[in-house]
Amino acid sequence: MKGVTPGAQLAVANVLETRRVLAALRPDEIGALDPALGEWAGRPLGREALATAVLPTLGSVFMCLMNIEPAGLIAITRLNIGARIHLLAVVPDMRRRGLSRSMLLLAVDHAGTNNLDWLWMEVQSDNDTAMKTALACGFKRYLPQFLRRSVISQFTFGPGLVHIEPAQHKVISRWLVDEAEIGDAWAGELIREEVSSLLIPDAGAVYECMLVDRTIGLAHIAPRRDGESVLLTLWMERDTWGTPLELQALKALLNHLGAQSVGVDVHFGSSDHMRLAYAALRPHGFKPALKPRVLMLRQL
Repeated sequence: MKGVTPGAQLAVANVLETRRVLAALRPDEIGALDPALGEWAGRPLGREALATAVLPTLGSVFMCLMNIEPAGLIAITRLNIGARIHLLAVVPDMRRRGLSRSMLLLAVDHAGTNNLDWLWMEVQSDNDTAMKTALACGFKRYLPQFLRRSVISQFTFGPGLVHIEPAQHKVISRWLVDEAEIGDAWAGELIREEVSSLLIPDAGAVYECMLVDRTIGLAHIAPRRDGESVLLTLWMERDTWGTPLELQALKALLNHLGAQSVGVDVHFGSSDHMRLAYAALRPHGFKPALKPRVLMLRQL
């Protein structure tokens, strides 16, 4: 196969080989794609538990063999229409041979022959090697950026036609999926079927953005410690993206928080939304920033 290192192949991993590879990896390497696995590796007998129970329970575990020598591991969970890669790692003495790329390409081929439409994983955005490898294998970033302003002083967004009202947390799912299918249509199917649960914020306050008596958007405000940036996530009707109405919704949220002396991070429900919002918010000092972890998606 083009791009696969000569001599590299995938085979179903057995417990002995899995133990051997895990023993050569640091906890942060084991947890690079799924932090929960790194937590297991940091526990007493954690690698034994990973080899015998945790990884086999996740789904399929494959060993990368380099001329029959165990060289790496890839663990994949089959879901609804795609599969998630939880672990992708190469032992130290086998690195710099293109084996991570080889495992990804072989996994893509395996997933395609098993009637799956997507392969995806979560990568640390500052892991340049992993990011370049994924991109070289045809993966695309999903919503990698947000907008940040370090200090909020005064906003001059015009008269306040938009107000906010408390909402229930459960309504986030509908807004999230609806916006993804419009603003990231290339990935909308996957977001709807199996990734949306990862994108829904945990604890926090949810507000409807109201224009008179009509809901035009939804906002989530994450908990924060004193002195840290306010974290907002916005899902808005398509016609409001980057318009004065969206700016007024943002102003209403910040006024509600009394956040005039701290920074603000604004996340958006889709890439198209963020691009339009950036054009409107750039004059107010907002700049793009990378999320700490990014979903990498590959359509098969």
